[in-house]
Amino acid sequence: MFSSACRINRHFRPVRLAALLAALLAGLPATSPAVPVSEQTFTHPLDGPIHISGSFGEYRHFSRYHHGLDYKTFNRTGLPVRTPLAGVIDRVHVASVGYGYGLFLRSSDGTRLTFGHLQDFRCDRPELEFFRRAILFMSPSPFLFFDVPPWFSFSAGQCIARSGESGVGAPHLHFEVEQGGVYHDPLSLPGLAIDDDTAPELLGLYMELPEGLVRIPLKRNDGATPTNTGDEGQTAHFAPEGEVPVLSSGAGLRFLIGGYDTMAARNRNGLRRFSLEVSGQELFEHDIDRIRMQELASAAQVYSTSRTVVGAEYVYYLYRPGSRGVDVDAGESAVGADGFRRLPVRIVAADASGNRSVLEFSLRMAPAGLANATNRQFLETHAEERLRPEVAYSSIGPGAPRQLQATSGAARMTIAFGASGVQLPGRIRLFALDSLPAQTRGSLTDSPEEPRAFEQHGPAFYLDGQDLYYLQGGVATAVFPDANEGRVALYYYNFTTRSWRVLAIPRLRAGGQLHYRFIVRFTGPIAQFADLSAPRLGNRILWSAASVLDESGHEFVREISVSDTGAGLDPRASRMLLDGRELKWDWVDDRSVMRASIPIELVPDQGALLSVQAVDHGGNASQWYLEWIEASALLQSEGSDQSP
Repeated sequence: MFSSACRINRHFRPVRLAALLAALLAGLPATSPAVPVSEQTFTHPLDGPIHISGSFGEYRHFSRYHHGLDYKTFNRTGLPVRTPLAGVIDRVHVASVGYGYGLFLRSSDGTRLTFGHLQDFRCDRPELEFFRRAILFMSPSPFLFFDVPPWFSFSAGQCIARSGESGVGAPHLHFEVEQGGVYHDPLSLPGLAIDDDTAPELLGLYMELPEGLVRIPLKRNDGATPTNTGDEGQTAHFAPEGEVPVLSSGAGLRFLIGGYDTMAARNRNGLRRFSLEVSGQELFEHDIDRIRMQELASAAQVYSTSRTVVGAEYVYYLYRPGSRGVDVDAGESAVGADGFRRLPVRIVAADASGNRSVLEFSLRMAPAGLANATNRQFLETHAEERLRPEVAYSSIGPGAPRQLQATSGAARMTIAFGASGVQLPGRIRLFALDSLPAQTRGSLTDSPEEPRAFEQHGPAFYLDGQDLYYLQGGVATAVFPDANEGRVALYYYNFTTRSWRVLAIPRLRAGGQLHYRFIVRFTGPIAQFADLSAPRLGNRILWSAASVLDESGHEFVREISVSDTGAGLDPRASRMLLDGRELKWDWVDDRSVMRASIPIELVPDQGALLSVQAVDHGGNASQWYLEWIEASALLQSEGSDQSP
């Protein structure tokens, strides 16, 4: 019976759906022995030039790996999605979150292909789209993730759906390849290599010293001696900007490397593999080319979760998590005239296309006293200020709940870490600051180039940690004195981007106090600021109805990008008008755009004036964006990215 063949979550009643779709029943393709993924021949699921907007193995929140590949569609939806292998649809996802509208196709050898964020299932098998609509019509659940009988089979290259933005808000196609509980990087599979001759960009070298973590900026070294690159790929050379600190003899070497890869597009993606060599000996190597199902939430063991900023800089450990680092004393070294032992260090980062970036420098080793004296000036400019040395660290680990508290005047902060707060043991502390660290004050002072962006209201705190392998992170509450001078929010300083980032806006104002609640997956200063900078409206994007939203061509889409260095857009106060009349619009957070679907019938023959103003949570308003729109031009447009 259908009920035994189709398992549907959330109490979905399959009987009515079975009666509706029984005529669609088809047999499974002939079975055959499993063929390793690496021996099959694939084709890309999208036609035309291939660009990647999200690479395999990238870090995602809550220590999760991105276990698929995101194909960039340049804000277009409705592109045909073709299956790289023959198979049958055995699972469907229909929801407004996660995969959105997703299809799961299983080939005869057990390989499963996943296609996510689809616009619909309308293509070579229109009855599959009828199936999706029936689910939406008949299901009371907002989230469906269920198995399907073998009704819908496809040959390799057939169109199974159209690309969209369901579940996310940014048009792209998410694609996964899994066999036997192992996810594979699609770009490493036969037939799926892409044209990419851009080497990864290395941004920072991180070193863990007893005094704290230091970051040394990196620069391209175009005059470096060429190295052997092998048969494929390009090689870029990097060097530290200035000297690196001196390490004490007998100390473990704990390096991290920060960077990104463009993957033949402007998107900043994660790296594929990286290695560390000291004195010609490889001491560490990691390749993110496949991920087992049980490893999906283990990204904290590869990425520094408090440092990595998705789309900006990915920071990787070059040592085994939880260890003291790699032992460099065993390596051969030369002693210079200054008395330092010098060890050649080589760090290599590569992408999936074989392009590599090589960082080379000499590491200096000395007895502890000499090392500390030499590092003193270096630490003043490079190290994060670990203030209040008298405040002790607390141990934190998985399964061991921990609560931190700190007060300063009328302000107080509490951070609670549950059993799944971190993935591996570490140390953490929270304390009040007498003043903000010097390197964080740039946005709080006026300069000839730009006025100050923030004004501090109330005391500041500092969350400091070592070996913080965040999983879920901590849940924090804070109470600050109410600032009557203006609307305020809570911010933290991100040492990777070297900027203040909004953390939370007040949840409650009562009794002269502001109450906050937020998630903690970072380290650094925390303060309450008034936002003094107004949002800025950037590029405008127009998509025609005929190719994007409505086959009848009755609506067009206008998107206006918004940037704000402060508390972020307030959708309730921001406005979009057409000839002075309020328009209904949506805020697409992950793309930072104000988006409206406007019926063409609202645009008179002589045209109409579109007016847009963005207002942030600090009450600052942008300048008005004004555009004259004519209906005849809208009907001819096919999608353009223009500056106002």
